[in-house]
Amino acid sequence: MKQRKAWKVVREVIDEADVVVEVVDARDPIGTRNRKLERLIQEEGKPLLIVMNKADLVPKEWAEQYKRKSEIPVVFISARERKGTGILRRELKKLAKPLLDEKEKVKVALIGYPNVGKSTIINTLKGKRAVGTAPIPGYTKGKQLIRLSKRLWLLDSPGVVPIDDFDELVI
Repeated sequence: MKQRKAWKVVREVIDEADVVVEVVDARDPIGTRNRKLERLIQEEGKPLLIVMNKADLVPKEWAEQYKRKSEIPVVFISARERKGTGILRRELKKLAKPLLDEKEKVKVALIGYPNVGKSTIINTLKGKRAVGTAPIPGYTKGKQLIRLSKRLWLLDSPGVVPIDDFDELVI
């Protein structure tokens, strides 16, 4: 999928979402955080949560230190190993709770770079294969809405990199 088209889909997903989860790779959280998207989300006043996936691959002390320094709430998980998903589920419910008073259902968007584990997290939270996954970047083409519970829905999105960073990522 072309990056410009992917950006268009991700912007639609952010507009549609009530809560946004940015999935980053715990092995390179600074390199896989998308500050451009974070600013966009914060300007719109939407709750933002950073989920560090693949946390089983980094030292726990290092992860905790990163969490203390972050200005945005951080949750560590390993979707593939099914660790930390209960904590993530509780955090999502906590962020959705104030919105459920005024809305019938809350949509939580998962955004992030390609191959950080957005679709795998959705499948792990759902408890079954709800969306397709692949080891190649760009497998998720459009947005997908998945029911997590009666009032909580997840929005999967294609992976995007900041347009100005694309050449650097390719290298």
